[in-house]
Amino acid sequence: MLGRPFPALLRAAIVAGLLALPGTALAGADHLSERMAGVPLGAEVEILEDPGGVLVLDDVRGGPASRRFVPSTQGNVNLGFRDSVLWIRIRLVRGAALGPWVLEVAYPLPDRVEFYAPKIDSPWSAGDHVRLSQRPLTDRNLVFPVVAYDEGENVYLLRIRHAGAMSVPLKLWDEESLLSAKRDEMFLLGAYFGLLGVMVVYNLILFLIVRDPPYATYSIYVVAMGL
Repeated sequence: MLGRPFPALLRAAIVAGLLALPGTALAGADHLSERMAGVPLGAEVEILEDPGGVLVLDDVRGGPASRRFVPSTQGNVNLGFRDSVLWIRIRLVRGAALGPWVLEVAYPLPDRVEFYAPKIDSPWSAGDHVRLSQRPLTDRNLVFPVVAYDEGENVYLLRIRHAGAMSVPLKLWDEESLLSAKRDEMFLLGAYFGLLGVMVVYNLILFLIVRDPPYATYSIYVVAMGL
């Protein structure tokens, strides 16, 4: 016996209709686990553009503007060149894992990024216009501690102000994995700049010995291209 297909089809149609309404589509929530080695979040977040920069936290946390967020359709949030404010809503689900976790904006150039955690009205700030001493964590990219007070869903907000390319690649790390990745990154950067330094010094020595200008020119070229 096939049963009653009509009620099931009706429920499916109602759900599809609700998701099609503005503000009802929700991005997926990522589950926090003990090991999160740079998990990309771009396709799991919701975005809201604020061209005039007039929205405040209460507007986007529970006011009418909170219903205007739309799911991101990109692996990395990238809206091209903008002179505006972008809000990003991130949903993270905590189970038994306790963290600590870190959110990374893997692009160091946004003018100012503010990160709002649940139950906290004062943001952590980072960005090109924020001093290193005022950032919550020191890194060449923009990193924020993720505090998940409650089991279940926790909602976080990012407010990005930037006059330029609005690129916000988001990654979620557990603290140990981030520190390990940064050690590897620093080793590779040290090897790269060390090799550049050897090439520059070697050619400068040759220039001082043979007094042939191309060696000095090549040293300047290596410095310019390497940096």
